[in-house]
Amino acid sequence: MSSGGSDPQPPSEEARRGSRSYLQDVLDCLSVPISVKDADYRFVTLNREYARLQESEREQLVGKTVFDLFPGEFAQAFDRDDRRAMETGTAVRTEREVPQPDGSIRVYQHVRAPLRDATGRVYGLVGIGTDITPQRREADALYEANERFEQVFQNAAIGMAVVGLDGHFVKVNRALCGLTGHDETELLAQAFPLHSDDTARLLAGEISSYDREQRYIRADAAAVWVLVSVSLVRTAQDEPSQYIAQMQDISERRQREARLRERAEHDALTGLHNRARFEEELEQQLARCRRYGERAVLLLLDLNGFKQLNDEHGHQTGDDALRHVARTLSASVRDSDIVARWGGDEFVILAAHLGGSEAHTFVAHIAARLEQSPMSIGAGSTAVSASIGLVELGDNAATAEAALAAADASMYAAKRSGR
Repeated sequence: MSSGGSDPQPPSEEARRGSRSYLQDVLDCLSVPISVKDADYRFVTLNREYARLQESEREQLVGKTVFDLFPGEFAQAFDRDDRRAMETGTAVRTEREVPQPDGSIRVYQHVRAPLRDATGRVYGLVGIGTDITPQRREADALYEANERFEQVFQNAAIGMAVVGLDGHFVKVNRALCGLTGHDETELLAQAFPLHSDDTARLLAGEISSYDREQRYIRADAAAVWVLVSVSLVRTAQDEPSQYIAQMQDISERRQREARLRERAEHDALTGLHNRARFEEELEQQLARCRRYGERAVLLLLDLNGFKQLNDEHGHQTGDDALRHVARTLSASVRDSDIVARWGGDEFVILAAHLGGSEAHTFVAHIAARLEQSPMSIGAGSTAVSASIGLVELGDNAATAEAALAAADASMYAAKRSGR
C-alpha cells in the first residue's frame, strides 16, 4: 500500500530534453563553435568548442559581448551581423576573419539565426561558426595561380592558346592574335591545327607533349612557319581536360636554314649543285637503278682550252666562262636532270631514264648547245667546247665512286680522240 504522500518521480525524457543541462550537453558534443545571445547581444551560453577557441572557461564568457572578446574592427563587424539578424528576423550568413588568442587569423563561415518565443517574438540569437580557413587558403592559392597564369598567358612573347578536346580555341593571347593576324573573336571561331597522330598519343598517355613545325597562312594571306608545341592538361582524376598550345614564328630561322642549306649544297660561283650534293643524288639514282631497274646516264664534262682562256684574258674572264657554261648546261637539260660543278673547269650531269642510243643523242645535244652558245669577250666572242665522258647506269650499277671513275676515263678518252 502506498502512503498518503507520493514518491518523487524522475523527470521525464521530454522534460530532460527541454532542460538547459541537456541542451548544453548536446552543444558540447558538437565540434563547431556555437553561441547563444540574448536580446542585448550578450552571451547566454556557448559550447565547449567556442570556449576552447577563446582559451577561456565558459563561465568567464557568459554575460560578455563581442566587444569584450575581439579587437574593435572585428567586434564591430560581428556586432553588425548580429543586429542585422535580430532586426530582420532572418538568418544571416557571412564569412569573417577571426583573430585567435595566439595572434593568428582564421576564416569562419558564420550563421546567425534569430530565436523566437511562442508568440513569434525574437528574444535572442544562436550563432554557428565553421572554420573554412583551409578551403579559403586553397581558394586563394588557386586564385593567385590563376592570376599568375593569366599574367604569363597574356604577356607571353609567343602565341599561346587553351584548346578544347574538340580542337577549337577556348582562350587565346595577344601574341597569338598578332602572329595569325586574327582578332580574338575570329580565332575563337576557328579550330586549332592539332596533329591527329600526336594528339592520339597524348590522349593515350604515351607522350606528355609534342612539337611540330607547320606552315600557317595568316589572315592577310601571308605564309609563316611556326613551331607548334602542344601539351595535354588532365583533371585530378587523370581525365583529359584541354590542350595548352604554343605557337612561335620561326620564319626567320627557316629562311636562315634555307640559306645555309643553299650555300652548303650549291657552288658559290655558278649556283649549280656542288660536288657533295651531286654525290648524294648519284647514290640515290644508283639505288633506284639496282632496285627498280631504272636506266640513267652520267656525263662528265671538261672544258677545252680553259687554261689558255684564263692565261690570255685573266681569271675574271675564266669565272665568266664557268658561269656561262653553267647557264648553258642548265638550259639544255630537262627539269628532272641534275647539273653540278664538279670542280675547276669540270661539270657533271645526271639524267634519269636514258640509255642506249638516247644516251649518245643526249651527249651530242649537250655538245652542240655549248658550241652554239658563244660567250662574249670584250668586243668579240668565242665558242666554248667540252670533252664529254659518258657512263650508262643500269641494274648492275656499282658504287658512285666506280661510276665517276668510269666517267672520268671516258672523258679522257674523248679528249685524246679530239671529241
